[in-house]
Amino acid sequence: MPENRSEKNLRNKVIIFGSGAWGTAIAHLVARNNADKEVVIIARNQAVIDDINNRHCNQKYLQDIILPNNIIARQNLENIDLVDYEFLFIATPAKEFSKIIANIAEYKIPKNLPIVICAKGVDGYISKFFNEIVNDLLPNNSVAIMAGPNFATEVAKRNFSTTTISSKSLESFNRLSALINANDFRCEYFDNPTNIEICGIFKNIIAIACGICDGMNFGENFKASIVSQGLKEIKSLCKIITNSSDLPIYAGFGDIFLTCSSKTSRNYLLGFEIAKKPLEFSFFSEQAKTRFDKHCEGANSA
Repeated sequence: MPENRSEKNLRNKVIIFGSGAWGTAIAHLVARNNADKEVVIIARNQAVIDDINNRHCNQKYLQDIILPNNIIARQNLENIDLVDYEFLFIATPAKEFSKIIANIAEYKIPKNLPIVICAKGVDGYISKFFNEIVNDLLPNNSVAIMAGPNFATEVAKRNFSTTTISSKSLESFNRLSALINANDFRCEYFDNPTNIEICGIFKNIIAIACGICDGMNFGENFKASIVSQGLKEIKSLCKIITNSSDLPIYAGFGDIFLTCSSKTSRNYLLGFEIAKKPLEFSFFSEQAKTRFDKHCEGANSA
């Protein structure tokens, strides 16, 4: 690699792990904001890869959304020079997060490549938050958390949305927000990544409880009490773990409200199905896994 290549020319690409609805929506957001950048989606499903590369869509997860031409899909990191990349987003299901980070670490990625965590959950086997896992395996790379009240389809349709970016560095926030900020997508800064992760983990559990509440016709007052108690417990847990009960607006209240009140939420729907068919839909039943595409993070978090 010639040493005289400029930083601007070096870092003209973005890579996203995860070809589901959220990963594809993020790719769509980055690509339409930055027509000069190549956006690479790492996907396992060959049909999804073919859809993205040949038809500029992802019919499996984002029907009827046309993707910008500067998005391409690959199956893995082989033959990819990560020196060229400005950001690495991880938008895979939470249960795959640790394995993905371990695989990425094997590639000895550049120290100046920031990692953006877009998954929500916790690794229950090692009892660590995702930002802690990245810091352990990639200690030289900066880490940011991206979370908020964002249904992927609405972001892809350019409906107005907001998100929280949490990093210990305001400079990292400024760089990332410059990449994704748009008239229809606004970012706020929050300096406590772990508190954002706690919100992301527990709001899905609360959403399951709210679905159960509605499925059993317990009423709106009861559901509001569940959300209120859940928020109280989130703040208490944040205080215990990080010595701060501060929560962001978008990734805190906003995400809790969206996930717990909308029937578009997978976790809410899982709770609703459990209430209606308690013998058929348990948290980990094969029926529930099939019905909800195995991505109900709240069940695993619980």
